[in-house]
This record gives sequence, structure tokens and C-alpha cells, in this order.
Amino acid sequence: MKALFLVFVLLSVSTASFAEQSQSSETKMKHLVFIDVWQYFSDQQTPLTDWLSAQNSEEYQVQYVQPNINVTRDILAQAQQAFPVLGDLYLDENYQLMRQYGVWQMPYHVILQNDQTVFKGNDTGLARYLVAEQLINQEQLTAVHHLLQDLTHENKLQPSQTQFVKQAPVARVDENDIAPNFKGHTLSAEPINLNSRLTNLQADEHLSLVFVDSLCPMPQFAGCEASLAHLAKRKDNNTLIVVNGYYVDEHHVKQFIAANKLSQPVLWDQHNHIFNQYGVLATVTEIRINKNGRVIRRTQL
Repeated sequence: MKALFLVFVLLSVSTASFAEQSQSSETKMKHLVFIDVWQYFSDQQTPLTDWLSAQNSEEYQVQYVQPNINVTRDILAQAQQAFPVLGDLYLDENYQLMRQYGVWQMPYHVILQNDQTVFKGNDTGLARYLVAEQLINQEQLTAVHHLLQDLTHENKLQPSQTQFVKQAPVARVDENDIAPNFKGHTLSAEPINLNSRLTNLQADEHLSLVFVDSLCPMPQFAGCEASLAHLAKRKDNNTLIVVNGYYVDEHHVKQFIAANKLSQPVLWDQHNHIFNQYGVLATVTEIRINKNGRVIRRTQL
């Protein structure tokens, strides 16, 4: 418990204003490493981690930056505990640093000298820069040799090395289809059974399933805030909100519901079972179901 408390204290310090951190530091060189902590959990961290760790000193500060995408503070605390190299981890709220330095991929490196950018690039670009500036020793160079294999062929297009795995087709429930039944509990512990809810409808009523992602607002969820504001104005009793389960915990979902003033029953789809049943790949999606269990409308809210 003590160790976890220290991790949270460390994280709270590291998420202070980036400007404040920079002003308090006398470091001449600052190296920002934009990462996705999920890559560390899946053992796909930058191959330059050892070099970065060796550079951390009064003259050269390495600062890891995690954009506020697909993470919670609990996840960041676990990452810091599991990977000590991430001890100095800054949470980039509202993507301020990403926008400032034009970062759209991870891992990505930005090196500053006296607040002036001297390098920007991915792992391969950084490896080339280190070689050109003679900032990497032979042992470290060997470790990242695969990043430099096309060093003498700067302008030659290389074939993609991405391995695509064929995915199983996603079932999609459309208008006139019969809605799959599901059971569960709302965040207030109310039991939910779709068929039972439909049975209680009047002949002219319908039930609305509204699929949302609690990571809104994010760049890939364009307009989600407006959709949630519209949803918050609904006062009917026939709307059920289904929340995506990826990357979040129940506490985060409850905070999201409170922040957006959503008063409808909420089901946290922890394993995305309902999302998969209905083939929902984008949010905010609304699926309306009539008393007979047939989908009468599917649309983006």
C-alpha cells in the first residue's frame, strides 16, 4: 500500500503544469518522449529506452509524456510501478504538447535546447540523429542497429513491414433485424434484461440503446460532447446508456456520467459484449427497438 501511495504521489507531481516543470529545471537539454503506456504493457516500448535512461542527468533531462488518450490515472500509476523508467511521467491534458510540437504518432521524440527544438522524429529518426551527432556509443548502436539499416537509402521507399491479421467479421444489427437479448446490471445495481424492458413498453413506445465512450472528448470522437449534451436533456424513461468498457474502470465511468449530467440508466459494458452483439464500432450510436424486439432505427446521435 505504501508503494502504491508513493506512485500516486509521484504521478500527481508529474502531472503538474509542464511550464512550471520547465521553469524549475536548470537542465540545458530536455528530451520529450511521447509514449503510449499500453505499448509498455505489451513489451513494445521504444528500443532506445536504455540510451534514454543513461542520459538522464542535470545536463540532459528525459521527460516521458503520455497523451490523455485511452488511459486513467490508475493505469498510469500501474505503469509507473511496473516500469521504473517511467517515474518522470507527464500526463498531457487536452493534448497541449502534442499540438505544440505536431506529434501524431508514438513513440515520438522532441529534443529541446534552451527551449528551442533541435530535433523532432520517431525512433528511426532519433537513431540517425544520434549517429550523426556522435551521441551514441557502439554498444547502444548495436542495440538499435535495425533502426539504421536503411540509413544509406534515405530516399528509397521501403515496403511496409506491417503484418495484417484477418479479423472475424463483426455482426451488425440493422433496421428490421431482431435485437439480441442481453442481461446485466446498471451502475446503480439495477438488474437489466432487454426482453423484460421491451415487454413493459406500450404498443407505441420504443427503447433507445445509446452507445457512448467515456473517453469523450477525444479528437477521434468528433462532436461527441454535443451529442452527450443533447442526451442529457432527455427526460424519458425508455433510454438505456451503454458505455464502452475498453481502457476504463467503473470509477472513471461514474465520473464521466456525473460530469455530463446523464440521468438515464447506465450499463458499463465491461467486456464490450453488447457493443459486439450490435456491431457498434463508432460512438455516439443510437439503436431504437420496438416492443416486438425489432430494430426500427440505427443512427449516429
